[in-house]
This record gives sequence, structure tokens and C-alpha cells, in this order.
Amino acid sequence: MRALRAETRKALTSKVVLWAMLLGVAAPVLLAWINGSGTRADLAAGVPGHDDLRVVGAGELLLAAAAAAVVGVVLVGAERVAMPNELGGGRQATTTALAMPSRPRVLVAKTVVAALLLGGLGAVASFGALLAAQAGLGEYAPAMDAARWGQGVAGLGYILLYGLLGVAVTALVGDGLVPLIYLVANQTVISVGYLLTQRWGWAWYLPDTAAMAMMRTPADPAQPGVVVATIVATGWVLVLLALAVVVDRRREP
Repeated sequence: MRALRAETRKALTSKVVLWAMLLGVAAPVLLAWINGSGTRADLAAGVPGHDDLRVVGAGELLLAAAAAAVVGVVLVGAERVAMPNELGGGRQATTTALAMPSRPRVLVAKTVVAALLLGGLGAVASFGALLAAQAGLGEYAPAMDAARWGQGVAGLGYILLYGLLGVAVTALVGDGLVPLIYLVANQTVISVGYLLTQRWGWAWYLPDTAAMAMMRTPADPAQPGVVVATIVATGWVLVLLALAVVVDRRREP
């Protein structure tokens, strides 16, 4: 419990984490409403090309996933950054190791805190974007049936697992810079994993693309369904966390 309290306090006092969560909610919700309103205007004007309105409120969650990656990476990687000399130098990881020598316990605490924060971020962003899209689409909005609500649940899982992937990879490599750049760019600029799926179907089972498969519509014929994608993405997170525990035992604090 001491480790959990300490990691919770660190997370809630991190400006980067708080800003990432704020932007991770605000950006997709606002964008979903804008896209929904634009689509509604197009449909009213008879503009073709809007066959599947369920994509409105889903694609915007890429931004929430990028924010989740920032949260996950920072929660693990921030204390490995060297402090300024005027603050004594060194790294917070050293202090953490002295206060709580059990590294697996610390990593578990970080993962639990990350899961709670990311779950909250995912729920608000996913269902917020969904409802904003419905409001923007107005009379053209799809029915809020079980499939539409299920889309919100899938979005929550996608954001949660993508953020936890950031936790796992950062803990494994012991540095946050490369995971941060890759995971954020993967959702906002270009996805290397997705490019691979265009040539090889097995690429849908990579860590990042498995999470993306939970939300991507319309589905690629080789793309796994939501249930399989969730199992694969969860499996990757657990395997990477287990490897991180083994590697971290041999790493200098």
C-alpha cells in the first residue's frame, strides 16, 4: 500500500500527466463534435461519401490513445531523468529504490496507478467522443443501440491498453524518450505497424496494431475481431511487463 500511495502521489502531482489527460479528453470530444457537425452539413447538402457514420466518434480516439501513451510513459520514465545539478543531480529512481527496494512491487504499483488513470481517461474520452459525435450528427446520427455502446467500450479498452503498452515498454527499455516518440507518432503521424498490415496479415497481431484493431472500422479482412484483438493486446502488455520485471532486477537504479 505504501508503494501504491507513493506512486499515486507522484502521478497526481505530475503536470505532464495531468495535461496529457486533459488534452486526451478535450481534443477527441471537440473533434468528434466538429466532424459530426461537418458530416451533418454534408448530408443535408446531399454530398456523397458518408456511408458509415459509425466512424464519427471513433477515429478521433487516436488522439486519446496518444495522450494515454504519454501518461503511461511518463509515469514510468520520468523518475529516470537526471535532475538539475542545483537540485542535487541524480535521478528520482535512485531515491525510490532506497525507499522501496522491491522493484517488482514498485512496478506493480505504477501499473495499477496507470491502469486507474488510463481507465478514467479512456471512459471519458471514448463515451464523450461518442456522445459528441451523436450531437453533431443530429438527425443523421446512428441509433444508440448495443453496437454503438459497444463501440464506446471498445474505445475505452483501446485507450487503456495502448497506455499500458507505454508503461510496459518504458519499464522494459529503462528509458522513456524512444517509446514516447514512437507511440505518440504511431497514433498522430504514421503507424509503422499499420503500414505492415497492408502487406502482411500477421502484422495485426503486433503490440500496437492489436490495440488499434479493437477500434478500426471498416475492418480489414485479415484484421482480428474485437475480442481476439483485446486478448492479443492484453497478452502483449502482460508479457512485456513480465520481461520488464526480469530485466529491471539486473538494472542499476
